[in-house]
Parts: sequence; structure tokens; C-alpha cells
Amino acid sequence: LSLTEGPLHFYPHILVFFTGCDSIPALGFSPKPSLEFINHSRFPVANTCDNILRIPLHASYTAFKHDMDFAIRNSPGFGRA
Repeated sequence: LSLTEGPLHFYPHILVFFTGCDSIPALGFSPKPSLEFINHSRFPVANTCDNILRIPLHASYTAFKHDMDFAIRNSPGFGRA
């Protein structure tokens, strides 16, 4: 997962994982999306009702990228891997 390296067609998958929406609402999100860091999970967790993305801390970027890619690609709309 790299917003600078990844394909543009992957961005909507990130949005769906994070918010449960496949597009940005015309009036924006309510509540506003927020990001939290966790150290007790290998995979990210999204609370789509509250627009909270919990991202795990990893020892390396490679492990982080692998687990984020896996979670986002394998759990569309549910925010759990």
C-alpha cells in the first residue's frame, strides 16, 4: 500500500475499507475520519460507523505494506481482515 506508488484504481478500496463508502459524500463525512495507531494487532481495523482507521505498528515498511494490502484487498466493506 503506497499512495505514491500504488495504482489509482486501488484508492477506492482504501476508502471502502476505512469508511464503508465507495465515494466521498457531497457534504463530507460525519464524523470526520480519524486515524489511530495500535500495537496489539498485525492487521488494520476500521470502525466504519465512526470513520476510525486503526493502523498497527510494524518493525518494517515491507511488513506494514504487506499486511495493509492483504487487509484492504480481502475485506471489502467490513474493515477487518
